[in-house]
Amino acid sequence: MCGIMGYYSFQGEIPEKNVITNMFINLQSRGTDASGYAFISDNKLNVFKAPVQASELVKTSEWNDLVLQKCMIFHARQQTQGDSFYNRNNHPLFNKQGQCIVHNGQIYNDSFILSETREAEVDSIAILNVLRGYQDINVQIQMVFDTLIGKFAFAFIDVNNPNRLV
Repeated sequence: MCGIMGYYSFQGEIPEKNVITNMFINLQSRGTDASGYAFISDNKLNVFKAPVQASELVKTSEWNDLVLQKCMIFHARQQTQGDSFYNRNNHPLFNKQGQCIVHNGQIYNDSFILSETREAEVDSIAILNVLRGYQDINVQIQMVFDTLIGKFAFAFIDVNNPNRLV
């Protein structure tokens, strides 16, 4: 299964980058097929992901230039469904509405939830499919757990609510 992590900085206290870097690298013990991270800055969703281990992703110029934000989510992928070489299958996953997730676990009814034109081959995309149908966060979360069958956890950020991490 995959590894997920996130943080939210209360009162504007951003963690030290070397601490987050080490946590991200340690997360790869849960998945080595791909890694990625996402955040919202200036009302724009920023997603960085690649079919490499987190220990390699943190060597990129994007990571080196990264200024940590108030809220971020991270993922280390252990491939179970969908090839990691197709980056659309790697996390964080996002939709046109600016919603973004990282997911760990398995969803068993994803084929039932999704249409023939899937945005990715992974079961995780079913979470985004359910989330985009509702505006209220309480309804969104309730519908995810009422609709999807499986064992899973996920973290969720949304450009429409940039100061929230679910």
